[in-house]
Amino acid sequence: MLIPVFLSLVALPGCETQEGSSGLIQPSADEIALMDSIETALVSIDSLNKLSEGDLIHLANEQYQHEDYGNHTFNNSLRQVGFRYGWGSRLVASTPLFSEANDTSEHLAQLYLNTELKVLAQQGDWKEVVCKGKTGFVPNRAVCEQHIPYDDEGIDFLIYTSKFHEGGWPQMVTMMAVDRIENKVLGSLEVPFRVKEYWASRSTSALKNAEYILTLNFTRSSCPGHTENYHYAYKDGEFTEVSHSFGMGEVGYFSYNTVYLPVRFENNHILHLANANTQYAFNWSNGKLESLLVPDSIDIPLDELVVIKSAQGEPEFDKNGNSIFDENGNEIIKDLGSAVHYYRWNGATLELYKSTNPDFMAGMI
Repeated sequence: MLIPVFLSLVALPGCETQEGSSGLIQPSADEIALMDSIETALVSIDSLNKLSEGDLIHLANEQYQHEDYGNHTFNNSLRQVGFRYGWGSRLVASTPLFSEANDTSEHLAQLYLNTELKVLAQQGDWKEVVCKGKTGFVPNRAVCEQHIPYDDEGIDFLIYTSKFHEGGWPQMVTMMAVDRIENKVLGSLEVPFRVKEYWASRSTSALKNAEYILTLNFTRSSCPGHTENYHYAYKDGEFTEVSHSFGMGEVGYFSYNTVYLPVRFENNHILHLANANTQYAFNWSNGKLESLLVPDSIDIPLDELVVIKSAQGEPEFDKNGNSIFDENGNEIIKDLGSAVHYYRWNGATLELYKSTNPDFMAGMI
């Protein structure tokens, strides 16, 4: 957070002032120079306040000295850092806009794939929507829950619940890439629905054979801290699963596998970030990078490297099954194991290259 600075201008020692013909004291050349420099500083502060968090990340990266970050310099990519959440509703199939919640009612308009709309309410298998200034109904199956908006290449990613179990709960999620210029499907992939809720994100990538990394983030509200993050490389209409990470943290327990994927920033640095999430590339409380430092002993090109950190722990219990606490009242946690796994990505699959503990993986992966 930028803190406003308030300054009062006073005559400086050694700075002579001049009295004008009106009798008013005129500022000296030194005072004018000082006021100009303060004005310039305030303009800079104002411009920083207007920057987005992503812009500040880029700026901080530009100022970061790459010699302090070893082999993270990598200089042959056109694609730069970017991260977007999925949000908003669009059509995943062409459909009429019906006047009522049934397919025999009047057609108010013909709507097409990737048309943007606003969902007002749901009635059984139908959604009441506003689209192109008209209010009507479309089938649930034609509407995505999220979309990640187009970029310079004109690609939209639509993410939606595509299949349901007989009991009505979600069974599959589909990720679909759409060419928004020609309004056609470039490629899609069905993913089994995990736990209860999900959201999606997309980040530009330095990973070999991946224009983007698409991530499906599944969460379970009934189990605090439970997350499953599935990562997919996307290029030329093809989705390929890279890996997935698992995390669960409750009072006294922790278990996680975190995938660090290479992301390229504007200064051509590659940083290995947890789940390719550039929003957390920097710790804003202390200004430090939150990326993974790759040892020089890992002789893999950074665009082929995927790192998975794994750790697990649980409370220590006494013979009666009660948690044991230290002298400061903190619950004692027993380390069940940890590891850092270094994988080589060949463009389609991961191959284990080195590991600090090859036999250990927390929870699931």
